Amino acid sequence: MKIIKLVPFYMPARQFGGPVTIVHGFARQMQQMGHEVKVITLDQGVSKDLPRNEWTTFEGIPVWYERTSAINRVPPYVAHSIRQVLRRELADADVLCVHLALAHVCFVGIQEAHRAGVPCVYTPNGSFSSERMSQRRFSKQVYHALFERRALQMTTAFHANTTAERDDLINQGACSERIVIVPNGVDVSHKSPAADREEARAKWTLPKDAVIMLYLGQIVEFKGIDLAIRAFAQVAKEHPRAHFLIVGPDRGFEGTARRLVKDLGIESRVRFAGTADDHMKTQAYAASDFFVLTSHTEGLPMAVLEAAQAGLACLVTQGCRIPEVADNQAGFVVENNVSSITPAMQQLFENDELRETMSKNAVLMVDRHFRLDDVSRRLVSLYESLQTSNKPDSREPS
Repeated sequence: MKIIKLVPFYMPARQFGGPVTIVHGFARQMQQMGHEVKVITLDQGVSKDLPRNEWTTFEGIPVWYERTSAINRVPPYVAHSIRQVLRRELADADVLCVHLALAHVCFVGIQEAHRAGVPCVYTPNGSFSSERMSQRRFSKQVYHALFERRALQMTTAFHANTTAERDDLINQGACSERIVIVPNGVDVSHKSPAADREEARAKWTLPKDAVIMLYLGQIVEFKGIDLAIRAFAQVAKEHPRAHFLIVGPDRGFEGTARRLVKDLGIESRVRFAGTADDHMKTQAYAASDFFVLTSHTEGLPMAVLEAAQAGLACLVTQGCRIPEVADNQAGFVVENNVSSITPAMQQLFENDELRETMSKNAVLMVDRHFRLDDVSRRLVSLYESLQTSNKPDSREPS
């Protein structure tokens, strides 16, 4: 099959978080399965040295970086110019996969696929949660009325990561019969060389005997890192070996997080490490004893899956939408408030045996439920089923 993936941003722009990792992972896995996979994206957050408006490759995946100006690099990512390459590639494509909701560049792709009679699969990656929709509510309502409603009507099938995301799609007007639930996945066959624990701790001047909690992800308000910091401040009073390592790019909230750390008097126990490449992520996992993500809302966070694969017990909130953590005894799933987070965090800091058991279960959880090869096969089966269904009416809904 020829599979086209369309996303507003792509590798190596890791600062945009999980969706970049998700799309790249699926692209590589499907290519290994023998399919032709191409990625079309905007040139947001990538080096000036990367070619624009021509095909290049990233880790073996053909990528088209459409040249943009400043106005194209802010939501809703308007990009009319991308129609030309889409029309050329859709002429012989079997399916278009669109990632992220409420992006004009994705609307253009859905529109062009509809006109070409090519099936389109739409993955919102958490964009339709009620918490995310409440941010910039008015502008999103206007966009939905102008573009998103038509995009939902023209889409052939929807790929939801969880049952909660399926409900989000239905609330936005998607047809329930066209929604398929397939989780994100982790490549269990690829394991980076383990970093030395002592060296990793020395990198961030962390004590050798410390018990370290890791946050790895964008430092942005909806991730709820302030909840983790407040809970940590309470736990740290009773646990002198407790430390908190925060790894990830600032997306407008790091200043607030740093001020909170200072106000709570825990500066000596918290490290802000900045943006991480793959090697730095491996070091962060090696240095740490368990993982925390206290998000108010997520699709299905890759950060949790990757930390679990690395053998870290996980403390997550219900907003992370990954009940499998509790179901598989791979950690704790708690409510989105400090009073619920604190006792679970305290147990993970003080109980070595519990952490070790949950860490082993975390690895097993990924192998049972979130293998990239398994979920990729399920998605390809969806794409193949769309080839035998009736081609969509190329007339655009009003």
